[in-house]
Amino acid sequence: EEKSAGSLCTWVGELYLELHNATYTTHAKIKKSNRQGEFLLREAEFWATLANMCGNYDYPSDELLRIWKLFLLNQFHDVLPGTSIEEAMKDAERYYEDVMISAENIRQTALCEFGKALSKGETGSVLCSNSLPWNRSEVVCLPPGVLPPPQFAQQQHDQDVLVKASVPACSISTSPFVEDLQGQAVSASLDETKGVYVLENTHLRAEISKQGQVVELLHKPTQRSAVLPGECSNQFVIFEDIPLFWDAWDVMIYHTETRQALTNCTEIKITQSGPLRASIQFTLQISAVSSITQSIVLDVDSPYVRFDTEVDWHENRRFLKVEFPVDVRSAEATYEIQYGHLQRPTHANTSWDMAKFEVCGHKWCDLSEYNFGVSILNDCKYGYSCHDNVIRLSLLRAPKAPDESCDMGTQTFSYALLPHSGTFQSAGVVQAAYSFNNPLHLDPTAVDLVQVRNRHRFFQLTAQPLFWTQ
Repeated sequence: EEKSAGSLCTWVGELYLELHNATYTTHAKIKKSNRQGEFLLREAEFWATLANMCGNYDYPSDELLRIWKLFLLNQFHDVLPGTSIEEAMKDAERYYEDVMISAENIRQTALCEFGKALSKGETGSVLCSNSLPWNRSEVVCLPPGVLPPPQFAQQQHDQDVLVKASVPACSISTSPFVEDLQGQAVSASLDETKGVYVLENTHLRAEISKQGQVVELLHKPTQRSAVLPGECSNQFVIFEDIPLFWDAWDVMIYHTETRQALTNCTEIKITQSGPLRASIQFTLQISAVSSITQSIVLDVDSPYVRFDTEVDWHENRRFLKVEFPVDVRSAEATYEIQYGHLQRPTHANTSWDMAKFEVCGHKWCDLSEYNFGVSILNDCKYGYSCHDNVIRLSLLRAPKAPDESCDMGTQTFSYALLPHSGTFQSAGVVQAAYSFNNPLHLDPTAVDLVQVRNRHRFFQLTAQPLFWTQ
């Protein structure tokens, strides 16, 4: 073998498996718990380590080892892909619940403990934590009992109060609130002349049709639209999904011939109109038994439009996706994978290219040409397709074997549309995707338990930040 090693073939690039590509989407709740668990476990370890360094906090190594093993057990090849029987999936959901409760308890306890260790005798009203290695400024929901609210706060219809928080990289703060918006308010309105709803901030102007589609998304810095002229983004589409052999495992290329656009909008209205958050909510009927309720959200100073989605799903062998025709031409799209990214073709020149009609990606996908591009972010999805200049994000399936109840019921998820100048690297798409999946925390438990200086930064970053994992 050693003598013939030099004559062996070498494969460069992705060794793509042309099979089982429905597993990127099957059992959405398992996928969502996996994504949330990855971030929450990192948060727990990050703050527990710092609390141990800063005070008398006893690092919970035994408990972290226990929940890590439980979490990784669910990454077994028939659980995370969604191809187990119903009983196994119910066990997996219980394991995820155990992991989430324990990791969240570790995170909150650690924050309280090192808050005490850093006490300067000042009582904090709320503790805002940012474990990511870049500065962040986001709109967040104020925990109950924090009075008085900041000057620039927005009351929501459900009585929650929105505030804008700003926290440096790898920091905690008890005074995170931004008190001056500097004219950067966001707005929502109805343009009766065009018959569209308009969401607008300093970066973006989005026009929403009365069917919930994004018909225009102006990126103000470049004065370019992210939406292909004459087309509609955020278009929900549904396909017949009947594979030849394995329901939960496979989706066949011929499913693309059954595309049906969903346009039966039964209600649409403005739900928030600024100054911190503007949103439009609509309900879309999928069938007599299934529906979509979505809030299209634009926050002050946000570079992306967010789509918070709830689906009441009761279909039989059908595949729900959302598509984005973008005004960008490129022979390759870029997808995040574990600890990196790779490019895949947007054409079907060869049989190998054609086989990539449904591919795997993690938190983001990007289609860029010179000095302009559009990215799709998500908080729990893994299936994508991109052909020519149409990006599709796979949302839900309805296989009937081996788990007949797979994905039936209420499903919630979020995704975002982010136009940008330059490359996805220079535009900060990677950072935006991590922040999208790990929003700033305002901890109500810190209201009474933590005494801490107004702000404490644990690391000083002097170069382009990298993301730290376990």
